[in-house]
Amino acid sequence: MNRFWGQTLSSALFAMAAASAFPACAHNDGTLFVHGVLFPPTPNGTQCTYTADPTAAELSRGTVDAALTDAYVPEFLLGSSLLAQANAITPQNETSTLTLEGVDVQVVDPVTNAQIMNNDVLAAGIVEAAAGSSPSYTAIGAAVMNAAAVAHFDPGLNSEGFANPSKLAEVFVKFYGKTLGGQYVESDQFLFPVDVCHGCLVSFPATPNLQAYCSGAVASLATSQPCVIGQDQPVDCQRCYPLPACTP
Repeated sequence: MNRFWGQTLSSALFAMAAASAFPACAHNDGTLFVHGVLFPPTPNGTQCTYTADPTAAELSRGTVDAALTDAYVPEFLLGSSLLAQANAITPQNETSTLTLEGVDVQVVDPVTNAQIMNNDVLAAGIVEAAAGSSPSYTAIGAAVMNAAAVAHFDPGLNSEGFANPSKLAEVFVKFYGKTLGGQYVESDQFLFPVDVCHGCLVSFPATPNLQAYCSGAVASLATSQPCVIGQDQPVDCQRCYPLPACTP
């Protein structure tokens, strides 16, 4: 064999072997994608059950009340269009079911373009194989703003004791994991705007003695409660008393 072609064939065989030993990163909107952030449901007792349904209500932007919480953990709706490739004649590890391992989170201050948070956050879950032309979906929560990030955007109170206007945080997330066949996958980078306020989610009902009401001296008038206090849903002052923001 010609020496040149022998070296070329050897290089090609080595490249093929390397490719099979180290599978490439799969990144496209069909492999794994972020559909959106689910709107918090009405709690059933103390339980909040999210439905992994692409027709369910979603948030266009989030809200965090820094007077009530020091973290933000929304529920994301993830989808996959990977199809099952099982072969009864030649069994092998299935590559269509995704095991989620975490999410790469970056939080940016749009005023200064400073990166306030850049962390890998645990986000464990499973996305099953798609059913024909219909993608499969799963709902998964992730702590996309930690205490330092929430504190950075906390607008606080002015000199008269009233809350300052909310501040905007830009949250970028990218979920990642592996197929059961061992192939690494990651989603598109998803941008989710989050407003951080101070006391904006506290609800004070119209009642003669508000101090007595919020402290629990009289029966609660609240007809609902939030899934997570300080996150995306209003909370009656009686449910968060005696926090300063819940005290008239």
